[in-house]
Amino acid sequence: MMIELPSKTLAALVEAAARTYGSKPALVVYDKSLSYEELYQRARRTASALLGDGLEPGDHVALWLPNDFAFTELTFACAMAGLVIVPLNTRLRSSDAADALAKSRAKALFFTESFLGVDYLAMVETLVSSGQLPQLRRVVNVGSLERGSLVCLQRWLDAAHPAPLPEVDENAPAALNFTSGTTSSPKAAVLSNRSVVHIAREVAVRMEISPSDRMASAMPFYHNGGLIPTLLSCMMAGCTLYTQPKFDADYTLETIGRERCTIAGGVGTMFVMMLDSPKLASTDLTSIRAARVTGPADMRRRIWEAFGHPMLFSLYGMTESTAAVTLTCPGDSMDEQLNTNGKPLPGTAIRIVDAQGAPVAQAVHGLIEIGGESVMQGYYADAAATAAVLTDDGWIRSGDIGYMDGRGNVVLVGRQKDMYRSGGENVACAEVEEFLRSHPAVLHAAVLGVPDPRLDEVGFAYIEPRSGHDVQPADLQAYCRANLANFKVPRYVQIRNGLPLTVSGRVEKHKLKDEACLVAKQMAAGSHKA
Repeated sequence: MMIELPSKTLAALVEAAARTYGSKPALVVYDKSLSYEELYQRARRTASALLGDGLEPGDHVALWLPNDFAFTELTFACAMAGLVIVPLNTRLRSSDAADALAKSRAKALFFTESFLGVDYLAMVETLVSSGQLPQLRRVVNVGSLERGSLVCLQRWLDAAHPAPLPEVDENAPAALNFTSGTTSSPKAAVLSNRSVVHIAREVAVRMEISPSDRMASAMPFYHNGGLIPTLLSCMMAGCTLYTQPKFDADYTLETIGRERCTIAGGVGTMFVMMLDSPKLASTDLTSIRAARVTGPADMRRRIWEAFGHPMLFSLYGMTESTAAVTLTCPGDSMDEQLNTNGKPLPGTAIRIVDAQGAPVAQAVHGLIEIGGESVMQGYYADAAATAAVLTDDGWIRSGDIGYMDGRGNVVLVGRQKDMYRSGGENVACAEVEEFLRSHPAVLHAAVLGVPDPRLDEVGFAYIEPRSGHDVQPADLQAYCRANLANFKVPRYVQIRNGLPLTVSGRVEKHKLKDEACLVAKQMAAGSHKA
């Protein structure tokens, strides 16, 4: 069963979902649930209030919220009012939030007053009083506290003057989603209603999601992977989504066992935390028929074995491509599930090209370019950055390196910029990282190139060990030396208790680069003195 939409907008999706699935729970957060019909009615009231408060279709509304009913209701309220959501990462702090609000030119902000011990109310009050965001004309706390010009959600709704809702065009922007910014400053990708709904639908179809399914996933809704192929795909198929404001491995396992969830979704880091949880052994996972995963082959195999051999749906995509482009298919072989990122979704396309933009042969490594329904409209108010990433014929230069196998599957190899040159040899950081993660004591690995006077660059590896494991740099270098070409063995290895990660589980290497260069310089100087 799948919604047949009368048009391709989020407004049409939530209305059709309410009509089709009615009182069925759409979202469950801890012990509270929200039905499809309740979601629609609450979103409709809020949409009318947004327009009655002076906002106009096309205006931008920032949502600084964790996974909860408020985020979901406001997302669809904005869609019904023709407004554009700007989801903000809950890990942002004052300066980063101010930058995102300024870049997006948001006219309204809805925020949580407190989350994980952080006083968002105080941060927002400081931002508003600073005068650096003059375009921000309405700021609403979804909690109960008020301070100065900051009003609480219920009082704002009660004081609203309802306004009629507009017709929303499928090509109108639905969201400004900021990139993860792993290698540069985050940019806001403009995603249309049409592309968002299309990808949500095709992921639901490919994964064969149905009203009988129950998905457990705490992928943050502010992230494309949590919003589109998770929340919206569930909405499309009438699936009930069990989520949490903050991922808790033990609670997720308990939920899967108690609710007999049929689908588990998340990034590799989330699954690793579940695999390492003491509750795993006592959790009945036999209801899980599918797992949507990211991560290297060894991680996928661990998930497959621990979760009772479910179908693994491996996804490839990026913010600029509306979250998803490829996905493995039902019935794919274990080799395809473990070692590829699947085939392009209907309406999307992948081509592999060389440095000059010419197509390469099958199985030859090249640069991945993305075309079709999923392509963003551009980076908001940044023509130069848009021109740099979109080709003349409208394809996304992903910056990823990969190849197409003989079965039409895409295989991701690494990032174009995530390489260094040592003694005339190119070293793909992703290859070394994946090998380091195969060591039983390694949880995360981040490899960077640092300057070297003789070899141009050498490898610097940051390692986060698994809980309860002790490992020394020399042990890991010996492990690499026994299995990798000598120019791939990291010259420097540093053990860290934690690495900065994006919500999708990627290490934010730009936050480590300057430190790595400095540490390498100091270590090199020390070795010369010795």
